[in-house]
Amino acid sequence: MTLLDEVKKSLADTGKQVVKRTREITDTMQLKARIGAENEKIEKFCAEIGRKVFENAKEQDEERFAAEFEFIRGCLEKRDELEHQLADLDGSKFCSACGAKIDKKAKFCSHCGAPTEKQEEAPKEEVTALAETAGAKDVSMEEGAPAADGESPE
Repeated sequence: MTLLDEVKKSLADTGKQVVKRTREITDTMQLKARIGAENEKIEKFCAEIGRKVFENAKEQDEERFAAEFEFIRGCLEKRDELEHQLADLDGSKFCSACGAKIDKKAKFCSHCGAPTEKQEEAPKEEVTALAETAGAKDVSMEEGAPAADGESPE
C-alpha cells in the first residue's frame, strides 16, 4: 500500500467516525429534548392537580396543607396588590362585578356591562318618559335600520 492509499483510508475512516459521532450526538440531543418535553408535561399536570386541590379544598386538605395554602393565599394577595398598583399606573381599574381590567374612566364594564361607578338614580317619572321616548324612536327607526347582524332587513 502506498502512502496515498493509507491517507485515503485514514480519511475515510475518520469521516465514518465523524458521521457516527454526529448521529450519536443528534440522537442524544433529540432524546434529551423529548425527556424535557415530558418533564414539562408532568410539571404542568402536577401544577394543575395542585391548583384543583387548592381551589376545591376540603377541611382535611386545609389541615394537611395549611402552610402551603397560607403561602398561596399570601402570594395571591400580593399579586392582586401589584396588579392594582399597575392599573393605577396605566390608567385602568378592575370591575367590581367580574374583575376584568377596564379603563379608569369607563362608566360600564366592557366585559360584563356592569356599572363601574354608583350611578345616580333618575326619578321614576323621568325613567318612564325616557323609556317611552326610546320605544317610539325604535319603532320609527326600525324600517331603515340595519339588522343586528349588519345586513339591511328585507
